[in-house]
Amino acid sequence: MIGQYYSNITPLATGGQPVQLYVLKDDNISLSNGTAILISKFLLFQIGVTVYSFCLAVYKIKLLTNYHNGASIFIAAGLTLNMIMLSAIILIAFNQQILLKLCEGIFKLLNKIHVLKDVTKIMDKTEKFILEYKESIGKLKEDYWFTIKMYAITFIQLTVFFSTTFFVYKSLNLNKSTITDIICLQAFLYMAVSFIPTPGTAGASEVGFMLLLGHLFPTNIISTALLLWRGISYYFSLIFSGAFSFAVTTFGKKNIIV
Repeated sequence: MIGQYYSNITPLATGGQPVQLYVLKDDNISLSNGTAILISKFLLFQIGVTVYSFCLAVYKIKLLTNYHNGASIFIAAGLTLNMIMLSAIILIAFNQQILLKLCEGIFKLLNKIHVLKDVTKIMDKTEKFILEYKESIGKLKEDYWFTIKMYAITFIQLTVFFSTTFFVYKSLNLNKSTITDIICLQAFLYMAVSFIPTPGTAGASEVGFMLLLGHLFPTNIISTALLLWRGISYYFSLIFSGAFSFAVTTFGKKNIIV
């Protein structure tokens, strides 16, 4: 819950994991084990959401190609970035040397155009980073039944999260679109904005909602739909996790009963 709050208020959700690591350490979990837990959690979610959205994109390819207002480019960019991330994870699992060579080539190029100074230092950090991920992937591969269960939970989590817009849609007495179509569009939206470097993908999520889902709502209630969706999917989480974080830091974890 504390990690969720810091993920909500930092660009690219970068603040969540360091805080979670601190909380785990406070619970007498070693730094190495805490790092492995968080990496495994990230890998499961990243692979899960990419595969989930890619399957929906294939299943609803006609829905995707019907957009002519720039939204298709928006979606394609998000899918591409997430597929690159998934490809990197696969390379770490099966052939990390290729990934290291690719990274080295990119770093040398950045060094030539004076964007990056110390290639050796950044490569050392990259190798350490990849090694940590490789170890976590190895553990997931060893306990495949646990991994399958975690993917099933991730699938349910994503379906519930992406269904929010459908229930907003139904609450406004609208009936033309199916839950499958709306979940599909919501998944595309998530993929498209997930790498936008603003806290909670603020701004990009609202624009994406108008581009991808705006046509589902009459113009006189589109603003209401946007406020309801964003309020439930982001601001409610922000306020609740923020209140929880404040309570924990003020009164201590032992005094908070959930």
